[in-house]
Amino acid sequence: MIHVIKVKSQPGEVLRFPKICSHCSQAAGERMRIGKRRGQTIRSVYVPVCEACGRELNLKSGEEERLVRIGLVAAVLVGLIILFAGLLILPSLISIVRLFPIWLRLIFSVALAVPVVIAVWQLFKRRSLRAAKPIKLAVLNSARMTHYSWRATTFEFENDVFAERFNELNESNLMEI
Repeated sequence: MIHVIKVKSQPGEVLRFPKICSHCSQAAGERMRIGKRRGQTIRSVYVPVCEACGRELNLKSGEEERLVRIGLVAAVLVGLIILFAGLLILPSLISIVRLFPIWLRLIFSVALAVPVVIAVWQLFKRRSLRAAKPIKLAVLNSARMTHYSWRATTFEFENDVFAERFNELNESNLMEI
């Protein structure tokens, strides 16, 4: 059962988490970063996990590893193509660009290439996560941040014991949903 918990918390304020794994309730020895992005603002917290679940987070399935490698190659190739186009092809298509010095064309090409390379890398990173092992996905989904504002953060926990202890530790800051 999923437990939805809303807690008063402002950016930078420390939330108290139980010292048990958010997935299996074993003694926690590591932390898993969870977060939410809204526009350019990102809020993230670190949720405790046991060593076994922490190891699962670091292991990749064969398909996941393959997609990460393909993503790296694709990002590098796209970056090189954009650099090549900006330095050599663009000046032949647009006559005014020929007047620019090579260093200015290089800066322009890099400025175009960087966001595209990052976008390609992120696309493959998300796709590779969909190919992760079921246990890894279960650990990742055991604790989620679903919403945040300047005064509150909403979490979803799948582990009953973890949710109950989180409620006890943050009882004074709980809010109605």
